[in-house]
Parts: sequence; structure tokens; C-alpha cells
Amino acid sequence: MDIQQMKYFLKLAENLNYTNTARELNLSVSSLSRQIVAIETELNVQLFFRDNKNVRLTTCGEYFKNRLSDIYRDYQQTIQNTQRIYQGISGHISCGILDDITLNGVMQENFHDFTRKHPDCAVDLSRGSFGQLLEGLKKGTYDCIISYFFALDHIISLKYKVIEDMKEGILISSKNPLSDEPCFWPEKFKNQTFIIVSGDDNDYAFGGPVQFCQKYGFYPKIRTVPDIDTATLLVEAGLGVSFTYEKSIGSYNPALKFLPLKEDEIMTSAPFVVLAWSENINNPAAESFIEEFRGKRG
Repeated sequence: MDIQQMKYFLKLAENLNYTNTARELNLSVSSLSRQIVAIETELNVQLFFRDNKNVRLTTCGEYFKNRLSDIYRDYQQTIQNTQRIYQGISGHISCGILDDITLNGVMQENFHDFTRKHPDCAVDLSRGSFGQLLEGLKKGTYDCIISYFFALDHIISLKYKVIEDMKEGILISSKNPLSDEPCFWPEKFKNQTFIIVSGDDNDYAFGGPVQFCQKYGFYPKIRTVPDIDTATLLVEAGLGVSFTYEKSIGSYNPALKFLPLKEDEIMTSAPFVVLAWSENINNPAAESFIEEFRGKRG
């Protein structure tokens, strides 16, 4: 079984659809089917149940997928590291950033400072949801992540450094008459629809805003959406408002307006943006990055 066949198996195991998988791999369905049969023949096991409508992993297939995913990822990382050594790059850092957070301010300064001091270190950045960032840390895809503290404070295996305070508030269409308010007065917004990202990734992302509104004597009208991009789009269209913080991506959209909470009011018990990493981190370049990263508390 070669690396290419690993890729074919893992992609089919992910999609569970021959047509879609073949399209992604730029193969014909018959070629993909022959490759899967060849793998099963070599291993002398059945990896997939197949009928005219469905493709499912067998018990052996599920086990093989879980173990092979780690091997294939390690292989890809080894290739990348080898190429970087050849190019003269001695280190590599991968950082995941919550999909609602911008780097404007101290975070941007930190990345600029680090790359200036360590031009030989490759830095990869990508965005993700709460769940995607935590899964990335767990699997080793990310060395560290930047997220909201309330999404991480229950995970004892993580260490973190506070970057900055979050000034909390709501995002509202600039065309909404309530956008002229100096701040977010919950009583005035009780007839608005509150657009909230589903709590699948983080319970507090859903429950926190609800509890906040209940403090003011009303249960908000809620519309749940799968991701922050959809929430921002609906707010822009005037279909509701959403909770956010002052430096969120949506706050820089000229079609939207950020209204802060009333003075001295907070929605989360610890409104911070943090840099977080696993206590088992094993990457000297990432450890240097974390040590040098300046935040609100050093």
C-alpha cells in the first residue's frame, strides 16, 4: 500500500461517497473503486460496506481510518519539515485563530516582532470555530490557538496567556434605527431577533447571551446559525443582532455598527482573549513564540 492509496482510502472514508471522492481526487469512479479493492485485497479485510445507495465503514475500516489518519498526517508533516530544512528554515509554528477574532493591535505587533526576530521560522495561521481549534490542538495540527477564555477555561490540560480584555457588546446593522443608541440597552432590544452561533462547539457561546438577556427580564428571540460568517451576513441584512466584541471581524464592517455593553457591565465572567497551548507541547519554535508573546499580563 503506497501513500497515494492511503490518500484515496482516507478521502473515501471521510466522504463515504464514491462519486464525490473521485471528483475531489480527479479520478474516475471506476479507478477509485479499483484502488480500494486493491487495498482490501492486500490487507485481506473488508474496509467498506457497499450497496447501491450507501457506503459505510466496517469495524475494521473504522479502526484502519483512525490509525492511518495519524500515520498519513505524520508523513505529510515529515515531508514539510524536510523541505523546510532544505530551504534553510529551522522551525515551524502553526497557530489557529478563532473565526471571529482580528489581529489588530497587540496581536498583530507580536506576529510582526516574532517574524522580524526569527526570519528562519515558518509561521502558519488559519481560522476555525471553537471546536475546530480544540480538535486541532488535540491532534497536533496547531501548536497554539487564539480564542476567547470562556471557551477554554474548563479544559485543565491547557495553559494560556491573557492577550487583552474583550469589550463586549452587540453587532447591529447601521440601517437599524437602534444603531443610533450609544450602547446596548437590553430593554430596548427585547423585540429584536438575536442571531447566535449554534452551541455545538461551545455551550457558553449559546447559553451566555441567553442568560444575559434573562437578567433583564426577557427571553430573547433566537435564530441559531452554523457559523460566525452566517451570523454576520444576517445582521448585515437587518435580520437581527448578534453578541460580539469590539475587535471582531464584523465590527470593522462599514455596514455594521458595534454597540458596547453599558459601562461596567460584562456578559462573561472573564472577558479575555487568550493565547492557549497544550501542556504537552513539544515544539521548540512554538515554545519560543509563546514565551516571547506579549499580552495584557506579560
